Amino acid sequence: MPAYETAILAGVQCVGQYLFVPCENKDGGSSILIYDLMNLTPMGTASYIENQHIKKINFTHRAGCLGVTDYQSNGKRYYIMAVGANEVYHVYRAEVDEEMLKKNFANISFNKVGSFSLKDVKIKELEDNGSTREEERTIDCQGMGLATDGNDEAVYMVAPVLRGADDWVYLFRLNIGDSSVSATPILGRHMICCGGIIGHSGIHYRWGTGIRIRPQNKLVVLATARNCLPAWDADLDTNHWNH
Repeated sequence: MPAYETAILAGVQCVGQYLFVPCENKDGGSSILIYDLMNLTPMGTASYIENQHIKKINFTHRAGCLGVTDYQSNGKRYYIMAVGANEVYHVYRAEVDEEMLKKNFANISFNKVGSFSLKDVKIKELEDNGSTREEERTIDCQGMGLATDGNDEAVYMVAPVLRGADDWVYLFRLNIGDSSVSATPILGRHMICCGGIIGHSGIHYRWGTGIRIRPQNKLVVLATARNCLPAWDADLDTNHWNH
């Protein structure tokens, strides 16, 4: 990574062959780097060079997590990108011109739709015994996924949160206008950690990526354990969640 980008803090996200990587900068701003996975030069080859991103988008706010999906509205197709900065979420949208994208994806232009806060949100939580209760929470997620319902093109935000040593996931529906956005809370659910290293240093959503919703209401998250390699000199830890 370039010297001024100090850390990749969130899970990477893909739309088709394009990979979105959020980075935070020393000055408190952030960048989103976009890579074309079909045209990367393998490391170790004579032609390999660093920083092969095809586009970089700079922001003045943080980028602690990121989600990307596409959807259709009023006969047009869009890419929608949500960038988390603590409990505030900034949403950007790009209209998809298929012919233009075929020539050069880097020409895509994201414009800000708006921002919303998930501070002191009232949301129903599903408990382990199957009952629900309404709680007031501030959602500062440590990863994010956006998913589009193919039936009605509604966009949903999957927000993983680590509370103490417990993993929770919260689902919101995004209400996207031309110059405004808001989030309607749907449900929160406790995800029971099974296997791997247990506790604060274990495998949690904070180090998760590739959040996807599969058929039969299955939530798929790829995750790794924090510090497991240097701390325990072990193989890469993997995990799964009951849901």
